[in-house]
Formats: sequence, C-alpha cells, structure tokens
Amino acid sequence: MNKIMECHTKRIGRDALISYVRDFISYFKYIGETSCSVVLGWSWALTYYEKDWLPIEVNLDNLLSFITKIESRGIGKIGKEDLYISIRQIEFKLCHEGDIHMKFSEKSEATEYFFSKWKSVGYEPVWIQRQ
Repeated sequence: MNKIMECHTKRIGRDALISYVRDFISYFKYIGETSCSVVLGWSWALTYYEKDWLPIEVNLDNLLSFITKIESRGIGKIGKEDLYISIRQIEFKLCHEGDIHMKFSEKSEATEYFFSKWKSVGYEPVWIQRQ
C-alpha cells in the first residue's frame, strides 16, 4: 500500500486561489496536459449535481471559466466551498478554508514544482502526516 502524502498552504484567499488556478493551467499545459478532472465539494455540489457527485472532465483552457460560471450561478465561491481538481494522479483541493491541499502517493516534478512555488510566493506550505 502506497503512503498518501499531503501538504497544504496557509489561508490565501480568493484572489490568490484564482491566481493559483492560472498557474496550475499554465504548468500542466506546458508539460502537455489538456484536461483535468473536477469534483465540486460541499456545499455547492448540493445544488450543482442532480444525484451523484461525479468527476467532470474539463479542458484546461476552460477551467477558469468553468469555475467562474459556477460562481456566477450564486451557488458558491472559490475559497468558501471545496473544489477538487485531479490530474496526473495528484489531487488539488481548493479548500473552503481558503487554502490549497495537494495529495498524492508519489512525488513528481509537478508536486515538487507546486510545493516550491507555494514556498517562494509566501503560501507557507506544510506537510500533513498521512497513511
């Protein structure tokens, strides 16, 4: 069984979360990815989904507009509700507490990039011990 590793940033707020989404898009497009999987968490998922909270495949070029369209429906806001974005076996959670979590089972260039980036921009990432 692989050990799950998780780190998170300090609370950074909505504007920084949106800036992070832009960086996320740029990074993954640069390394050849074209889409990601998105799951809306509590509480906006209650209104968005008809039944099951299933992943939605979103083109990276459309990710930011996907998020802002959901916000414009008045059912939630980034940093106030959870939003899960998965790509390359990494799960990023834009948390209802206004921070970002990154969860994975194997370190990679992508996980190292984001941890280092968060550190350099003052997001103060810390590791959470997981099994």
